[in-house]
Amino acid sequence: MAGLAAPSFSAPLDWVLRLGRLVFFENKFYLLFAFLFGYSFTLQIDSARRSAAAFVPRFLRRLGGLFLLGAGPRDPVCSR
Repeated sequence: MAGLAAPSFSAPLDWVLRLGRLVFFENKFYLLFAFLFGYSFTLQIDSARRSAAAFVPRFLRRLGGLFLLGAGPRDPVCSR
């Protein structure tokens, strides 16, 4: 589990509840975002097919935009 456990939460029930929170609440966001990313990928492919445009340049442009959004001031890529 992420981070250090607080010393006051050392009982087995505390560990079970923390694991339950991790599985049922915190990890749900990864599933949701993975689904949305995959769905948007299919929408982009369909859009490129409808407009008879090449998919790869559009995808690389959007991927570059996502990289710029994700690369913040504390990111090792930006701090060089």
